[in-house]
Amino acid sequence: MGIGLEVIPTNHKGEPIKFDINNKRVWRIFNNGTWDNGGRYWGGCWQSKIPSDTRPLLTIKREPVVELDFEAFHPRLLYALEGLDYVKQIGNTDPYEIDGLTNKSDKKKERNLLKALVFVGLNATSKGNAMKGIRKVIHEDKQRVAYRRKFPELPATWKELQIILDALETGIMDTHRLIKAYLYSGIGIKLQYLESQIASHVIDTMTAKGVPVLCIHDSFICQVKYQDGLQALMQEGFELVMCQPAPVIKASDFNTVIPVLERYTAPVMLNTQHPV
Repeated sequence: MGIGLEVIPTNHKGEPIKFDINNKRVWRIFNNGTWDNGGRYWGGCWQSKIPSDTRPLLTIKREPVVELDFEAFHPRLLYALEGLDYVKQIGNTDPYEIDGLTNKSDKKKERNLLKALVFVGLNATSKGNAMKGIRKVIHEDKQRVAYRRKFPELPATWKELQIILDALETGIMDTHRLIKAYLYSGIGIKLQYLESQIASHVIDTMTAKGVPVLCIHDSFICQVKYQDGLQALMQEGFELVMCQPAPVIKASDFNTVIPVLERYTAPVMLNTQHPV
């Protein structure tokens, strides 16, 4: 199978990111000396080296691809863990849209901050540790390309950012009272295991059919012609593992990456034809 990329991705400084397009093998990493903590797939060059807004420009066997992603995956997992159907409890709404808090002008930035707060909060065992973690992820680690692009305009001081985070925390606790006990509980590592079990179902089934699929934790990339089959497998995997209806699955839109192309001076084909 050949994986290709139409452009050379860059970091937040505009410098080319070095990666090996031939690095296509993945493996699972478990944590804490147990088989039910962690288990995510790691190793593929498309996971850590290629920015998310550039991934739709990948090719497989010189064919265009689509990336399918579970919407608001971790909050949906938590409702499923409680044996609750998210849609019946909350409605068909985005878990990261908080009543009385989200405003249209800053909606995207606020949603990204909420996602970061939930992600770090689920992996932390106390609010203090969570705040330290989110400070590092959002405010200090300038080398994290994805977060620099998600948070182009942040408060100048940690104190100002803390005020925003406190308001977001209150909002999400009120909106999601049924699962608020999981915040700052350290359950994130167990959610990774459930996520990886769903991924294993998708990867094993697609591989058995001879269809290439690239996994980025809870999202998957395949050739466009296999999109319907991949979506059905993702839904099936979630329902097998969690025994609840699957979340909405969204597809990447090529129109959203047109601005990405404009950042590069010339397309560069990096296709290879080495077997996986």
